[in-house]
Amino acid sequence: MWHGGGQYWENKLRDIIHEVSHSKSVSYIDALSFVSKNIATLELIPYHSKIFKLKNNLYNQMYTPKLMIDFVREYVVPRVRSGKACIICTRRKKRWHLPKNKNIIVYTGGQTRGASLSKNTTGGKKIIKFLK
Repeated sequence: MWHGGGQYWENKLRDIIHEVSHSKSVSYIDALSFVSKNIATLELIPYHSKIFKLKNNLYNQMYTPKLMIDFVREYVVPRVRSGKACIICTRRKKRWHLPKNKNIIVYTGGQTRGASLSKNTTGGKKIIKFLK
């Protein structure tokens, strides 16, 4: 929690944490703990920059994105289909190869820029629904 990544995600999920705190009548810290144990973030290629610039030919040579796509297809998507999970795809929708499903939210257009997960976004609403 006390490093850059933790602060980034606490800020991005703040609305959801507050909603969990209110709906479960627990402290913010307890809600933060609950959310941290029930949400996973998956990235095709983790990067620490405001701008992602990786050429397609380099991406296509990488092994780890293929592993992540396989993991999502073979483990996460079946959980989504059974109603045990949801997916919020905030960026690079074409690369994830996600099927259509009511529990898969795919951001498009301007939504992808900030990739917001506030309680007023489709992704934030879906996460809140699953956490309740």
